[in-house]
Amino acid sequence: MRARPLILAALFAQTAWISSTHAQVADTTPSWRVSIAPTMGALLFDSHLADYQWDTSVAVQPGLRVGLHHARFATALRTSWSGTQQSIGLIGEGTSPDVHMTQLDLALEGRIASWKRIELWGAGHGGRMFLGYEPDQMTVDAGGSPVTVSFDPITEWCYGLGVGLRGDVARHLALGLQLDRTTFRLDTAHRSGDEIVAAREGFSNWSLSLALLGFMDLD
Repeated sequence: MRARPLILAALFAQTAWISSTHAQVADTTPSWRVSIAPTMGALLFDSHLADYQWDTSVAVQPGLRVGLHHARFATALRTSWSGTQQSIGLIGEGTSPDVHMTQLDLALEGRIASWKRIELWGAGHGGRMFLGYEPDQMTVDAGGSPVTVSFDPITEWCYGLGVGLRGDVARHLALGLQLDRTTFRLDTAHRSGDEIVAAREGFSNWSLSLALLGFMDLD
């Protein structure tokens, strides 16, 4: 009978020790982390850009992101590069200048749900898009007289939404798959009958990218 109180006391002490150990482990779990990740993806241009002589085939889109993570939320500075070609639309002119597209944005991310080691994240992003041409000048024959056509660089605001899957592959390493829709506006010009109509139109590109995130604990 005397052993029973001793056993209960021992069990109580063991339970208290386990609870204390779990609390210490929880306290050492970092709440702030920094991540850096190279990304590789594919960019699908808005099909409406084909009306302005853009090649809208799927393009490769490498990039880089640096993120700050806290609990269920994160913010990330992201940049990516891609490109295509845009025909100048002149009969007999077979050269099409290359269009280089650079995007720099800030993404605000939140974890929506998790299942086992897979997490579902949502994101909103906004930033700047830079378009440059190579060559940025071309000389064409316009009815016997050479005409120089200039392609000025373009800078526009861009914004959008995204959704992604993320899973840990090691203590400080994770894989992420991200789908983004990015909207931007461009000054355009097209022929309508005998007139050239200038307008400002909106376009939306889709991108799918794979990221390898490396984490560093801050606390």
